[in-house]
Amino acid sequence: MSPGARRLLEEACRLPPDEREWLAESLLIALGPEAEVTAAWDAEIKRRLDEIDSGAGATISHGEVMRETEDQLRQLREIPRRKVSSKG
Repeated sequence: MSPGARRLLEEACRLPPDEREWLAESLLIALGPEAEVTAAWDAEIKRRLDEIDSGAGATISHGEVMRETEDQLRQLREIPRRKVSSKG
């Protein structure tokens, strides 16, 4: 790492947490589209965790997710399928 980059990192580490977060996200976005997608997912994950930590969000157990998924699959299997006509 260059001395300039090291100084910049040291200065950035002294910023308040919200400004460090903004700077990190900005740098990731500057790397390009793939980094932008990663930064967006990171922000979404943080938002969801903050929501759960604050009590505003709810969690669902693995067992409940599996039961709901199985119910939905069962309902899909019960939908009658249209016969495809062989007429051209």
